[in-house]
Amino acid sequence: MKRNGFTLIEMLVVIGIIVVLAALIIPAAANAVSSARNATMGIEIGELQKAIERYKQEKGDYPPSMGEIDAAGISLYLPATRFTTVCERHLRKCYPKMTNSEKQFFYDEIAPRLRGDEALVFWLGMTQADERNPFTSRAANYKSYFPFAQERLTDFDGDVFTGNGPDGQPLTMTFPSFKPRYAKETPYVYIDSRTYAMHRQKQYAIGGEVQAYFNENASSTATQQHYVNPTTFQIICAGQDGEFGEAFDQFDNNNVVLQPKRFKAGINYTGEDKDNLTNFGDGKRLVDHMP
Repeated sequence: MKRNGFTLIEMLVVIGIIVVLAALIIPAAANAVSSARNATMGIEIGELQKAIERYKQEKGDYPPSMGEIDAAGISLYLPATRFTTVCERHLRKCYPKMTNSEKQFFYDEIAPRLRGDEALVFWLGMTQADERNPFTSRAANYKSYFPFAQERLTDFDGDVFTGNGPDGQPLTMTFPSFKPRYAKETPYVYIDSRTYAMHRQKQYAIGGEVQAYFNENASSTATQQHYVNPTTFQIICAGQDGEFGEAFDQFDNNNVVLQPKRFKAGINYTGEDKDNLTNFGDGKRLVDHMP
C-alpha cells in the first residue's frame, strides 16, 4: 500500500535537524553582524583620525579637546589663567588674526560648552574661513575636515547659545556630538594628548566615564609616556553596548595617576571597556588585544 506524507518519527527527525541547524547558524549570523558593525565603526574612527591629521597639517597644531581644569577642578579658561592653556596657545597659533571680541566670545560662550565629544565636531566642522571671525562669521563659509552625517549629530546636553554675537547681532549656536552608527546614543570622544591628565573621571556623563588609556609598560617614569599615543590623541568609541565603562583614575597632591586603565593588558578595565573601539586598536575591540 502506498504511503503519503511523513510519519511522526520522520517529522520529529526533521524538526530536530532544523533546530540543530538553527542553533549553529543563528549565533554565527549574529557574530557576523556584530563583527561587521565593529568594522564599520573602526573604519569611521580611522577616517576621523585622518581628518584630525588634516586639520593639523593645515593649521600646524592638533585641535584641543577642551575641558582644561586645575588641580581643584576649576576651569582654566578664566581671564587670569587662560593664557597658560593649550587652548590659548592653539588660538594664537592657528587663528592669529582673530579679533579680540571674537576671542572673548569664544571663552565666554563657546569654550564652556565644549567637551571632548563636542570639541571633535566643533574643530572639524564648525570653524570658518573668515580669519577675523572664524567661529561666528555671518558668511557661514565653513571649513569641513570630515563629512559629518547630519542625522547622527546630536546636542545631548542642549547647551544652545542664544543671544548676541561679537558683532552685537542676534546669534544662535548649537554644539552637537557625533554618534557612531552602532553605539546606541553614545558619541565618539576625542582627547588631546596635552590634556590627558585633565580628563578626570565623570567628565563625560553620556555612556559612562571616559579617561585616556595608558600603555602596559608600568615601569615608565615619564608620566606622559605612560599613555597610548603620548604626543597625539585618542579617539574612543563606546562600542555596541553604548557604555565606556567606569573610570578609576585617582590623583594625589602631585596630580599623579594611580589606577590607570592599561591597554593591552586590560588592567582596571570594566566589562564595558572591553568592547570599546579606539584609534590605536587597529579596528579591533579592546578585548581582542588582551592576553
